[in-house]
Amino acid sequence: MIEDKELRDLFKVECSEHLQVLENGLLRLEKEPGDKATLEEVFREAHSLKGAARMVGVTDVETIGHKFEDILGSAKSGKTVLTSDVIDRLYKGLDSIRKLVNEAVTGEQAGVNVSEVLDVLSGEEVLAPSPQSSPIKGEDVS
Repeated sequence: MIEDKELRDLFKVECSEHLQVLENGLLRLEKEPGDKATLEEVFREAHSLKGAARMVGVTDVETIGHKFEDILGSAKSGKTVLTSDVIDRLYKGLDSIRKLVNEAVTGEQAGVNVSEVLDVLSGEEVLAPSPQSSPIKGEDVS
């Protein structure tokens, strides 16, 4: 948990905004994977979220955010196609980031295995079917 209350509150607000833009962007990319403007916006938000996490020492969010950003960068350069599977993996990453942000601001254990999340994002782990971006009980970072 972030010890400094003022930093914790700022991180909570900033991450809430980034997470909302990321989720909305993924929804748009799901419908229109070739939307370059949305892809650029989502990439910038992922980069900003990663930077915010780095500034306050929330390394797990930074680590997952970096991988998230790498995937989007690869899509921007045309090396990765934003298939429904890739988007699903990004949603899983986003859900994990949301849980880790909640942990950083509340101290509630997120139960996130960063290595497994990185494997999912990399496509090395099979995704279990689940609702996309479903809220988890007690998971409110807004």
